[in-house]
Amino acid sequence: SSLFVDGTGHFGSQVTAASFLTPSDMRLKDQISTIHDAERMIHDLRGVRFRWKKSGLHDIGVIAQEVSTIIPEAVYMEDEKMMVSYDKLIPVLLQGFKSLQIRVVELEKQVAALRRG
Repeated sequence: SSLFVDGTGHFGSQVTAASFLTPSDMRLKDQISTIHDAERMIHDLRGVRFRWKKSGLHDIGVIAQEVSTIIPEAVYMEDEKMMVSYDKLIPVLLQGFKSLQIRVVELEKQVAALRRG
């Protein structure tokens, strides 16, 4: 494990904390737009089971090379290895859920209309 003066750190195992905070204040951002096609992005993401070569431990996750073609903002390169920021997948999942919820409500209305005849 390493912690550097610039605030970055490298930990080869688990990290436990009560919470992780990410700056998200609107005043820090510009060119804000809603994520579109979230359902397609979610559909194109592939969750996998795998075994880490170094430790032999079994795990679940995604493949960075695949994610980079769908959500490039969630993939980083360090020491010639691709890494995924899983927290960056959350906004896509959120918008995808909302989109599906709208579709469910519409389908429920259609079913109710059909039942009324």
